[in-house]
Amino acid sequence: MRRELVGMHRELTRIVEEREALAALWDERNAIVPRRGARAWAGRVKRDLARLRRQLRQREIGFRQASGQLLRIGSDGSARESPDWDARYRALREAKTTSQYGSYQPLRGAKTPAAYRRGVLWKDLLEQDMGADPGFQRAALFLATRTGAITEELRWASRLGVTDLSVRRTVATVNGRARELTGWVPRLPGPVVPVEAAGSDVVLHLVPASGPYRPDAATSRHRRTLAAQRAAGLQPVVLTELGFPRDLVGGDFPETEEIDGIVHHRLDPGIPYGNVPADRWLEDFAWYAHRRVMDLRPAILHVTSGRRGFETALVALALKAKTGLPLVYEVTSLLETAWTAQSALEEDSEVYRRRLEVERICLLEADAVMVPGLALRDELVSRGIPTGRIHLVPEAVDLREFAPRTRDAELASEFRLTGPTVGCVGTMDHRREGQEVLIKAMSLLKERGQDVQCVLVGEGARRDGLWELVKLYDVIDRVVFTGPADPADPARHHSLIDVFVVPRVHERAATYLPPSEALEAMAMARPVVGADLPALAEVLEDGERGRVFAPEDPVDLARVLSGLLADEDERVRMGLAGRRWAEQSHSAEAAGPRYREVYREIRGTETSTEGA
Repeated sequence: MRRELVGMHRELTRIVEEREALAALWDERNAIVPRRGARAWAGRVKRDLARLRRQLRQREIGFRQASGQLLRIGSDGSARESPDWDARYRALREAKTTSQYGSYQPLRGAKTPAAYRRGVLWKDLLEQDMGADPGFQRAALFLATRTGAITEELRWASRLGVTDLSVRRTVATVNGRARELTGWVPRLPGPVVPVEAAGSDVVLHLVPASGPYRPDAATSRHRRTLAAQRAAGLQPVVLTELGFPRDLVGGDFPETEEIDGIVHHRLDPGIPYGNVPADRWLEDFAWYAHRRVMDLRPAILHVTSGRRGFETALVALALKAKTGLPLVYEVTSLLETAWTAQSALEEDSEVYRRRLEVERICLLEADAVMVPGLALRDELVSRGIPTGRIHLVPEAVDLREFAPRTRDAELASEFRLTGPTVGCVGTMDHRREGQEVLIKAMSLLKERGQDVQCVLVGEGARRDGLWELVKLYDVIDRVVFTGPADPADPARHHSLIDVFVVPRVHERAATYLPPSEALEAMAMARPVVGADLPALAEVLEDGERGRVFAPEDPVDLARVLSGLLADEDERVRMGLAGRRWAEQSHSAEAAGPRYREVYREIRGTETSTEGA
């Protein structure tokens, strides 16, 4: 605010100086007018003006010439004593007096995260005088959207939408998001209609997406969960969210398909749902899902984190209220901060606070909550979720798919990998993955003459920015971008990496949830180096199955990597320890029975062992 006031003072000083200079120049001009013979002088001025008017009407001269002659009318010999007067006057007249504080400029100028708070303050100060101005309203709407002020966003969109058709079309969308963030749950009308389960082991999984249409870490993880449950004798069936996969692939997909022996049902009304407001989408989702629930007759509803975290859980709560079925909520991500890409704003907004509260409501309303580790459990307890309702269920890893193997020769040749390698596997869409830290560490290793290459596996919106960083740090010869892992055999790309790095940064999901890729690397007997965040530290147990480094510190990462690269025996020992731990704690055989135990507990009866 100090800088803001200094800037305003300097600007006002400049404007006053310009006005004073102009006034002084006119005083000088007035001094040129003769004091004697004023009547004759006035007559001459009148004649000159009439002549100038006639020339202008007959288009003998243009406006620019007329302006120049107008300045000289009434001058006599004394005027020629100041030959530079015209030039000085023209310079002052043509100087554009600009202000970043005039009108609603303080709002329009707030275009960066660092300026948003200042812009909001100006909006509050100026609204009483300028709130009816459409330009002011657009600037206020922009600020509300960027700062996650959903209530303000709805207010300004509604006001501006009265006169602006393009904004009017977005009002329903903004209103849908605002309604979703109030704790509102979609309601299925009519009385409770209990479901008679087709079998005590039938579990309906309500998920945002599945393969093969979206082969990412989340769908791969859920695929392994389903396999673990099936191996434990449960009968999982999958229901994907409304509009999936039509919004991705159009209409070319079956309504029901079997994947890995498990039936997946698609909720497809025949139209895309990508642009439908959130509240309408949730209501329709609940309606279509209820019809499938009545057909499939599960004993348990099992929901996992959605694209915004809680939206799939809201639908599951509507189904629970209508059918009386018990609900399990498996938290696989924390997405309260995912509303923006600006880290400085993530936890400082109305949207964040509302998301946090809606997530808490869903967790409290579920009959049981599942988490993969102690770090996430402790976080949920701190939010007020009873410890007794939270169950630890390890993430399952496919130990056959991610078995120890040597470097894939074909891929290594394609990417010209000839020496020791470090690297990571993960999306390039979100800053939490922290590939920048690894790139900077590679620059330090290169300066020290360390013989090592870096493999970055993945794709996403940040890929081009990462490539620019590689060029900036002069490690083009050391860093390789492979693109996404082969969905048919993702372990091929893992095999290219000798020391697996998880360079995640301080961010909510990164703090409390370890990435699946780290567990996969451990299953392949690769030593893992990870940022010293609670979830990763819990998995690695520093010095036992891997090493940790100070988060977002490339110097410390380079130090840890240099030590491991120089000690092959330590790398082998850590890799084998990681493989043993994956076999003991993260196999399908370890995870499957835990699901069965939780289901049995919330139903209050022993689940069937048929098919086990």
